[in-house]
Formats: sequence, structure tokens, C-alpha cells
Amino acid sequence: MADQAMPVLFANALFADAMWRSGSTYLASRFAQSGRYMLFYEPCHEGVGRKPTAARDRDRSRERDLRHPEMEGGYFGTYERLDPQNGMPLRALHAPDMAVRNVYNEGSDNAANFLMALVRVARAEGKVAFLGFCRSGTQTARLRSMLGKQGLHLWRDPRAQFASYGWPGNDYFMAGTLLQLSFSDRYAGLAADLAPEGLRALRLRLARLLPDWRTRDRYRLVRPVAAQMTAEQSYALFYLSWLLSYRAGAAGHALSFSLTQLCEDVTMRHRVMDAFGISFPDLRPTPDRVTEGIDYDAVEAEVMRRLDALSGAPSSASEYPPRAFSAA
Repeated sequence: MADQAMPVLFANALFADAMWRSGSTYLASRFAQSGRYMLFYEPCHEGVGRKPTAARDRDRSRERDLRHPEMEGGYFGTYERLDPQNGMPLRALHAPDMAVRNVYNEGSDNAANFLMALVRVARAEGKVAFLGFCRSGTQTARLRSMLGKQGLHLWRDPRAQFASYGWPGNDYFMAGTLLQLSFSDRYAGLAADLAPEGLRALRLRLARLLPDWRTRDRYRLVRPVAAQMTAEQSYALFYLSWLLSYRAGAAGHALSFSLTQLCEDVTMRHRVMDAFGISFPDLRPTPDRVTEGIDYDAVEAEVMRRLDALSGAPSSASEYPPRAFSAA
């Protein structure tokens, strides 16, 4: 029987907050397999608002490169459904500010309206809307409040997660992190202190002038900037984004866990399975490799010091997980 303190199975929406490369796609595949949920994969993704084209096929090919599980109908197929309230395809209702601008701000009214449409579609088919975020940041806190929903928070050890970004060879994730932090009303200044050349770059300033629906053009401009940052600057920006996301997610949900934790903690695994009615027949810990040449302890301590100074109070130990799952 499900723990009564956990999110209920029969709510009409479930938030699953996470960052890139935390195992969120695997987790989403487990919810999709249950038959109880309608999967809305990464509602923030810049591809959600586009018509099905060859670009979508390239996206699916990229998912295979990242070793994501295959999903029948692709990851964005549910966004072709029609909103029963107005008859419009869900992709036409997408809020493009979710992809970059508001990741480390508050979620917008447009984003809330989009998520409400997803919930309506799922409810019309007798299912729970699984909102599987991969860049929840701080934006979903307001959205959860507006929709009156809760769910789960998935995290990964930061050092291993950064290594999985593949920087600088794969510049998508760090380009996105740079863009997202640069738009943050509260944290852009801190990001500029951590990576001044990156935040002052002309290409980044030009990218910020583009409208939100041109997210891919923003990436094209900023990718060279992200690739040229030093390893420690890149990790500092990543770790800032990780701390902000972790703190917002862990504080907002009854369940906060990593896939490695689910592998090692049988009690936690059964709490998740019972709360949501899912199973993990092929569960594996996430790889614990790290990028060499970074003084992780020093970078993390400096980012935390600056973040505490900005907030005006020292962080409590409960705001950050123990370093239990990373390589030394």
C-alpha cells in the first residue's frame, strides 16, 4: 500500500523535476510503461513547439546517441494531441520561455497555461499527466503552486553528471547552462563572477536579443563561447545550476532521490514503486566517472560560499545531499 505521505496515484498530474543527464529519460520510460500515465517528455524542450519534421527525427537520433530508451511514437508524440478545451494541438500552446529564459526564474503564466492544457488532455483519456522535466531549475516551483501539484525530484551526483555532459566535445548542455543562467534575474551576476569572459561574450549578448522561439539560434551563437571556457569555469557554472536545481527540487517534493540511490536503497526503491505504481526491472546505477583536471572541492566550496553570500544566510546541510555516490 502506498505511503499516505507520498503523492497519490490518482492525482491528475505529476511533476518529475530533474536536470539534464540525471536519468530522467529512463525514469520517464518507467512511468510510460505503467499504462497509468500519459507521458509529456521534457515540456521545456525547444523542440516541443515545432511541427513534426526531419528535425524531430534528428532529435530522436540524438536521443539514441545519449543512450536514451526507445519510446513508441517518439518522445514528443503526445504534443500532437488536441486540447479538448480549444481544439488546438498542444505544440501550438507551448511556452518557449521555458527552454531558456525562465529556467532559473519563476515559471510564467504562459507556461502554467501550457501545463494545464497537458493535464486536460491526459484527464480526457483517463490518465495522469506525467510532466517529465529535464531542466526544471527554479521555474517549476511557481508552476507546481499554480497547479496545486507535487511529485518527485530526481538528482545525480554533480561530478558524475558534469562528466556525462561531455564538455567540451558536446557543447549543447553547457551552452544551455550558460544561456539559462544569463537570463536569471537573481543569479546572472553570480554566474558572471564565476565565468566573466563567458557572460561578457558578444555572442551571448546577441543571443539574448533573440525572441524565445529562436532558442536553436541562441544555441548556435553560444556554443563556441561554452566550448572556450576553462574546465573549472564550466564546472563552476554547472555546479551553480546544480545547486539551484537540487535545492528547489528537494524542497518541493516528498520524494527526492538518485537512480544510484534507488539501486542501493531497497526501502527507498519500494517507496517510489508503491507511491507511483511503477517498477524498475532494468534499474542500474548511473556511471560515476569524473572529468579529470578540476579541483572539485575548491570549486564547489567557492560556489557555495558565493551563493550563501547572495542569499544572506549560510545554507543548511539539508539543502545538499551527502557526497555518497561520486568517485573520489
